[in-house]
Amino acid sequence: MKVLCAAVLAAVVSVFVTGNVSAQSNDAILQRLDALEKENAALRDRVRRIESRKQAVASAPAEARPDSAPAATKAPTAYASVSLPYKANPLTVVSAPWTGLYIGAHGGYASGVFLPPCCDGSATVGYSNVGLRGGYGGVQAGYNFQISPHWLFGVEQDVSFGNISGSQSEPLPNPTISVATKFSGTVRERFGYIFDGRVLLYETAGIAWAVNEVSLQFQPPFQAQSATETHVQYGVALGAGMEWAVDSNLSVKIEYLYSYLTKEQYFSGTANAGLGGWPLSAVRAGLNWRIN
Repeated sequence: MKVLCAAVLAAVVSVFVTGNVSAQSNDAILQRLDALEKENAALRDRVRRIESRKQAVASAPAEARPDSAPAATKAPTAYASVSLPYKANPLTVVSAPWTGLYIGAHGGYASGVFLPPCCDGSATVGYSNVGLRGGYGGVQAGYNFQISPHWLFGVEQDVSFGNISGSQSEPLPNPTISVATKFSGTVRERFGYIFDGRVLLYETAGIAWAVNEVSLQFQPPFQAQSATETHVQYGVALGAGMEWAVDSNLSVKIEYLYSYLTKEQYFSGTANAGLGGWPLSAVRAGLNWRIN
């Protein structure tokens, strides 16, 4: 009897223990299965992202793919980051804003001395020099050639109109001498230095000419000897000036010119024949318009 009770008790204990162990094993398996399911879901999501990326690359144009560039295109890219030890400076073109044709106008004031003929009807006498002065204006045209950023060479021609005149009364029996210069001009070179691209200082020299009228007015009883003659006289002109560029086309200038007109024969074949010539000093201002 005792033996039978012990056997039954052992069987009950075995069933209880086995049931507990089996229940604990089932819980562990369920937890492991749940973890594996989560890992599988993460893997499936990662696979989907990879497949989406591959499809996007496959559908992109060939020129947009990073691995589709031809070898000829990739080669320069490989050397783009290499820094060269020397880089040549680009050629610079010297600006020459003064170069070109120009036209303009001028006005000024001149004074000088006429060296008159020396003789009257009876004897050789020394006539007094005749002082001349007056205003004038005119036009000019020329061409500049800027040979460097600072040096300029040019040629200019001008024509002036005015009344540079004077008279001198001589002691009797000598006449009153009247002189007038109504037309004149020059043909000159200009050579100068340019400061700051805008201010030109220059010297100038060339040929000068003038149309001069000389009159002899005798007093009674010698009125019959009165006479007037007009001659074109030639000489040289020297001077200097400054020109300032207001903008790319317009410039203003101030200039001094000294002209010496060589002596010319006046009243040839008369008792008052003689040589006459004179120097003139002139100051003038002007405008030039460059035609670029």
